[in-house]
Parts: sequence; C-alpha cells; structure tokens
Amino acid sequence: MGSKIIEYGGLSIYTEHYGIEKCTPILLIMGATAQGVMWDTAFCEALANNGLFVIRYDHRDTGKSSRVVYEEHPYYLSDLTSDAIAILDAYNVEKAIFCGASMGSFIAQNAAINYRAKVLALICIMSSPNHLVFIEGFEGRDTYHLGLPASDPNILKYYQTILDVKAETPEDAHNQYLAALKGIISVPEHLEEVRVFEGRILKRLKSKHHIHNHAFALAKSCDLHKSLHTIKQPTLILHGLEDSILPVEHGRALHHIISQSEYVEIQEMGHCFTPSIFAKVCAEVTDFAGKLS
Repeated sequence: MGSKIIEYGGLSIYTEHYGIEKCTPILLIMGATAQGVMWDTAFCEALANNGLFVIRYDHRDTGKSSRVVYEEHPYYLSDLTSDAIAILDAYNVEKAIFCGASMGSFIAQNAAINYRAKVLALICIMSSPNHLVFIEGFEGRDTYHLGLPASDPNILKYYQTILDVKAETPEDAHNQYLAALKGIISVPEHLEEVRVFEGRILKRLKSKHHIHNHAFALAKSCDLHKSLHTIKQPTLILHGLEDSILPVEHGRALHHIISQSEYVEIQEMGHCFTPSIFAKVCAEVTDFAGKLS
C-alpha cells in the first residue's frame, strides 16, 4: 500500500493505492461523511490481487483531507466529482472503473454523465436514481411523491445519538454506540459490528461540524435522474436486501433506468459493509471487471 496527497484547487485530498499501476484502475468512492478506510483494507488488497489498481480516498471534510468552511466556500456533487477526476489526473490515469457506495455512487453517476471519457465502467452500490430521495428520506420526510420509499426514520435518530456520545475511553464509546444501536433501531446481529465501527469513525472526526457539509452539498445539488438514461458505460448495480436507508426498491429503479446494467441483490447486506459482505462484493466486482478486458 502507498499513499499520496493530491493538492488541487486549494484542497488537500488524501489517497491510498494498492496493486500495480499498469493494471486496470478502480476508484473507490465512499458515502457521505465516510472516510476512505470504510473500504476495508483486506477488500482493497483482494481487488489488487485480482488484477486491479485500487485507489481509495478521504473526501474533503473527512479523514486526512481538507476541511472546508461551507458558508464561505459552498460545494456540490459536481465539485465532489471534480475531486475524483483530480485524483485520477494526479495518478496519470486516463480512465478508470468508478465504484461508488451510497453518496459515492451519486458521484460515480455524475462522472459517467459529465466525464464520459474518464469512466471505463460504473459500479453503484447502495444507490438510487434520485439523490434527493436520499436527502428527504434521511430527514424523515415523505418521499412517495418521488416514487421511492424513504429511509427508516430511526436511522436518523441513531446517528444523531452517536454524534452526541461523550466517552473517556474507546471501550466506553463502543458500549454507548452499541446501547444506542440496540435501543433505537432493530439491526440484525451480523450488521451490528459495522454500525458500531461507523460510530468509532464518527468519534475520530476532527470536527463534527464539517461532516454535515456533505448533506448540504447533496441537498443543494441538481437531480441527475433525467440524465441517467444517457449512461452507456458498462454498469454493475449492487444492492442489499436489508438496506434501511435506501430500500431495495431504489436499486431496482436504478437498474430499470440504466440500460443494459447488471443488477445483483445481496442477502444480509444493509446500508453498510461487513467482512462477509465485502467478500461477496469483491467477487462481484472482480467478475464484472474481468468482462471489461
């Protein structure tokens, strides 16, 4: 594994890479508030061992990348997409597989529409054809006028709770996250460890204020729904049957709009990854990438 800090547009974007540069590049794009390490290291290494050059990175306002004063320098999905393109340019990558999870999938969609020459193929995980459904649903508003089901309202309550956790030790924080999880939402046991891990990630943030900037960026960005039919790159859509933030109907709707896309529903997968899920996703991604050559 190597790392590289990309300096561009007054920002510093922290990146890590795995594998051999001459192999097919794949850019892993995480969701809102999520650091690049949410792509498990073993997952990245497995992709690299299967012939891919893997790049993961921290979005602006997360991890080791720059923080932005949003009121002074507002940004949108299009700007987060520009970050992804700048990373590829810094690595001298002509085109890559764009693999996005949740908000990362909206960035990948944006790239496939507006930077066609850069996108070898598109992988959308935990995605939707309309990011505004994600925003309205996550805020607990009715989304049926948009034709898709909303998020479980208890999910928002859970995240608000863990952001307010005050703990002296990691063990204490872990216990509080687990108590919040069990007390607010009903999550299958096989998903609990990742929800608690997400809590630890949130606790590591340098600023709780900045993570809300992604929500502002999403809420103020134009809907891509009417342009999705123009995506012609090979596309793989992966969606979990237990997703409570973007229910499975979102993945099915995206598959219906993007012609000739491949669609796979994964059991025991919610809006997060566990080690077993990463193994399944790795197999699907590897198989899909192998068809591109």
